[in-house]
Amino acid sequence: MKTHLRIFLIFTRVWRSWEKFWFYSSSLKQIQVFRCVQGLLLFCFYLTRSSDLSLFYSDFGILQGAVFPEIMHFPERYSLLNFFTGFVVLWIFHLSFLLSLLTMAFGIYPRFSAFLASVLHISFIHRNMAVAYGIDAIATFFLLYLCFAETKKTQSWMSSVLGSIFFRFSQIQVCVVYAYSGLEKLRGEKWWQGEAIWDVLANFQIARWDFSWMSNFPFILSLATYATVLWEIYFPVLVWVPKCRRIILILGVFLHFGIGLTISIPFFAMEMISSYLLFLKSEEIDTMLNAVEFFSSRIKIKVVRWVADEFFV
Repeated sequence: MKTHLRIFLIFTRVWRSWEKFWFYSSSLKQIQVFRCVQGLLLFCFYLTRSSDLSLFYSDFGILQGAVFPEIMHFPERYSLLNFFTGFVVLWIFHLSFLLSLLTMAFGIYPRFSAFLASVLHISFIHRNMAVAYGIDAIATFFLLYLCFAETKKTQSWMSSVLGSIFFRFSQIQVCVVYAYSGLEKLRGEKWWQGEAIWDVLANFQIARWDFSWMSNFPFILSLATYATVLWEIYFPVLVWVPKCRRIILILGVFLHFGIGLTISIPFFAMEMISSYLLFLKSEEIDTMLNAVEFFSSRIKIKVVRWVADEFFV
């Protein structure tokens, strides 16, 4: 009898922890900050494509809509741009996409804005997948989750539970990205040999500068290669351990900062760093916001003083 009671108590405790994890997470502040950062980051990224909009997504560009199915046979991939092909409509979609990202960032009908941004985002990706890369794929997941994430404190039990679930989905998605990336690297011979990072730095097409001098430090290159693989593989486990979370996130910031600094994919690096907001506690979010407010006020004072000294003295 005591054994059965003990098993029942253990099962009850596990079930309550499982229920709390999925349905009762205090995620409102993390989601609000993440949604704001995500919206502004994606707005800046897709704004850079404005100059090449016609080249990438119109029938007068590098890929005509009628030719795309012959190159990549994906009948389940739908795009509004396959039905509305005019140049004016293309710009209307693009401007609507940018506007939806801004309204999502500033909390103006955030769920509807995220839904509109998600639909238009997928339409642009499916119109020309050749120009899409890491940030496009990862933004697809986050925009979908933000359609259901909690936007403000309400009395609705369903809204709170739904927001908690999709907050956890967002966290798990980050873990899946790193787990897949790390395990996939184990299939590459260069990663086992410790030469993968050198191959990237030696590729002048993607490297920002000439890193040929790094060939004089093979030990550092090999160490960085193995450390990257180990960090990505163990991230999905260690990020859930409270004592390890902070250091694993700090290492991730340094990793992606290095990637953005050396390789011409800065927005991808910022996208991954922004996802770490999902793993911070509410108190850490408050500390970060206070620091941002302090430094922004200091910068504002310096700008005002510079203008006064430059133009009025």
